[in-house]
Amino acid sequence: MPIIFLDIDGVLNCASTTQQFQDVVGIGPKKVVILNRILEKTGAQVVLSSTWRFDQDWRTALARAGLPMDRFIGVTDRMKSRIRGEEIQQWINDHGPIDRYTILDDDADFLPGQPLFQTTWEYGLTDAIADAVIDYLLENRNRYESKSPINKPYLSLEQFILQQAFNN
Repeated sequence: MPIIFLDIDGVLNCASTTQQFQDVVGIGPKKVVILNRILEKTGAQVVLSSTWRFDQDWRTALARAGLPMDRFIGVTDRMKSRIRGEEIQQWINDHGPIDRYTILDDDADFLPGQPLFQTTWEYGLTDAIADAVIDYLLENRNRYESKSPINKPYLSLEQFILQQAFNN
């Protein structure tokens, strides 16, 4: 069974999201439709890696937004490093081998080789990213690797910081 490690902010909401959750940006209904399409086509389960996992009402908020809560199988733990890629790797280590997984996130603090499908705060989860995730989780790797505009070489956190310093 494939697993999606899911961030919320910048994935299920974006700059144009008008819904609210406890006085902050909530979850966009169009983004929920896109994620639900991924879940339906792949049969994937979800592990919440978002900071929303620290809110005691996260399950209620996600259910109200229309997400299938029976697909949510856990949350990642916060580690001292607060590097999301390490938190995901620890979850994988603690829960046994996983055949296939992917990460939906707008951040870039992941480990080399982790399959990140990076969204942006500007647009959040898009149909193009969803199509690439579906292909990847269904093991259509050749199509994903050759045609997806999302597939970028992974940058370590250190490489990302250096790149940002040189680009500014």
